[in-house]
Amino acid sequence: MGAVERGARIDLAAAFRLAARMDLHEGVCNHFSLMLPDGKRFLLNGYGLHWGEVTASNLLALDAEGTISPIPGRPACCIPTCRTPRR
Repeated sequence: MGAVERGARIDLAAAFRLAARMDLHEGVCNHFSLMLPDGKRFLLNGYGLHWGEVTASNLLALDAEGTISPIPGRPACCIPTCRTPRR
């Protein structure tokens, strides 16, 4: 993971935690995501994780097909809210 991705993770995690602090986290299908500079992957929080618990290290990096980039030391998990375009 490069410095740019690390900074993006820190910023997105801060946005989640700030939203939780301001009570903006309780809603149907709310989420934040961030496209990484490579233009091929984006960051998203894992399913079931409270916004106040999001950290830079537990954000998931996915591609447009829904493939999750591995996170060292963490098991794979599913994200049922991700959708890919139909072709």
